[in-house]
Amino acid sequence: IGYVEWFTKFSHLDSSTGLYRVKPQMKSDGTRAVSVIPASMIQRSVSLFPKWGGPVPASWT
Repeated sequence: IGYVEWFTKFSHLDSSTGLYRVKPQMKSDGTRAVSVIPASMIQRSVSLFPKWGGPVPASWT
């Protein structure tokens, strides 16, 4: 089985990163949209990069 956190569709291409922006898909009650699905339904994985508000702490490297 797989645990899936759903995100919005791609928006515009970010000119500074060359990446598309997405946000967590939210349900009407304000919680994140998630699913548990059979592994056979998984078609691909993705890597998401967080939007930083400042420099990454040096202790993380």
